[in-house]
Amino acid sequence: MNADEPVGETDLHAYLDGELPPERRRTVERFLVDHPDAAERLAEWAAQGDAIRAAYDAVLAETPPATLVAAARRGGHPALWRAAAAAVLVATFAGGYLLGGFVNRGPSETLADAGLTAHQLYIPEKIHPVEVTAADRPHLESWLSKRVGLAVAAPDLSASGLTLLGGRVAPVAGGAGALFMYENPAGERFTLLVARAGERERPLAYHEAGAFGAYDWGGSGYGFVLSGPHDEALLEGLQKKVEAGWL
Repeated sequence: MNADEPVGETDLHAYLDGELPPERRRTVERFLVDHPDAAERLAEWAAQGDAIRAAYDAVLAETPPATLVAAARRGGHPALWRAAAAAVLVATFAGGYLLGGFVNRGPSETLADAGLTAHQLYIPEKIHPVEVTAADRPHLESWLSKRVGLAVAAPDLSASGLTLLGGRVAPVAGGAGALFMYENPAGERFTLLVARAGERERPLAYHEAGAFGAYDWGGSGYGFVLSGPHDEALLEGLQKKVEAGWL
């Protein structure tokens, strides 16, 4: 596959599944930075997959009804198999209906949505969760500051048990934001998105997206989104540390 070929939906699906070679993966990541609508769509696919697994993984572990097992052993009974097929269709339809509100969600340009989208998109990455690691922190902060057009730095959250993994550029309403990623000893990941915003103070607000939560706030030209597991109290404590360290 030529790394310079246009990025299509097949590439996005392969990227989400971790099936792209390194060079093509980097091409897709650059494409996502330049196309925030595609990045949001990819995050929606990932969240949809998580929601489906959360809703139906338990069903896969259930013991099949004895009547169906017996029918299968006898070579199958047409009426029973038709009933089973109908049940699967009903479950699939119900799952699609319940998820529809999320899957069909229109594009949003709010800072909180951008932060949660980037969080869901990048935290599953095992090999390349960031573009520049914390080992090269001076370069990371200098590079992101130039891309965002603001002086940005990764707050030290080690006192809260979070280790800085590094950072990357993330799309924010057609522009570029700085995304710093942290991890706690349990392997949970947290991200801080820093982007350009208006001078007006943005009041602190909490947002939810499935298993994830985020606080967004800002002022003096900066906008922030701190995302992590859906734990409002935990994120509130971390938000205070971020704000205190930024001032």
